[in-house]
Amino acid sequence: MKAFFVSLLLFFLFNGCKTRRLVVSDVEGPRIELKFNSKTPEELFGVWMNAYEEEKLNGESVYRPQTYDFQLSRGRSGMEFLPNGTFYEIYPGPTDAYAKIEGNWIYSAKTRSIDITFPEKNTVTSSTKIQVNPKPYTLLLLSISKEVLKIKKLDD
Repeated sequence: MKAFFVSLLLFFLFNGCKTRRLVVSDVEGPRIELKFNSKTPEELFGVWMNAYEEEKLNGESVYRPQTYDFQLSRGRSGMEFLPNGTFYEIYPGPTDAYAKIEGNWIYSAKTRSIDITFPEKNTVTSSTKIQVNPKPYTLLLLSISKEVLKIKKLDD
């Protein structure tokens, strides 16, 4: 009987938590604690590269995992979502190496949207370092699986 209560207690301790706590630190600001609920699709985490060959004219963007066997292409943009709320916008740099711009992301399960924000001053990580000031934007999550991510960038 005692073993039953112990196993029941352990079950609720490990499975009863519906919220994940994450800490995001801004380059120049304080540490911000965010709470992502269990409705954040875990398939979102990772590097997604643009599969523009599959896109249609309706404004929908198609992304595939970085490991996907893409057709040969020179310069493919992408994005990376880390579980801690860090976001990287990836694009071909001036020397053919990929460049990354760091920002943050927050997912809203209610609206199925992903808000992307950037620090005021940002340095592009590539072979050449340049200062950029990208504007925040919102992505609408249309569908996601381990094989494909479909999103639409919402107008400002």
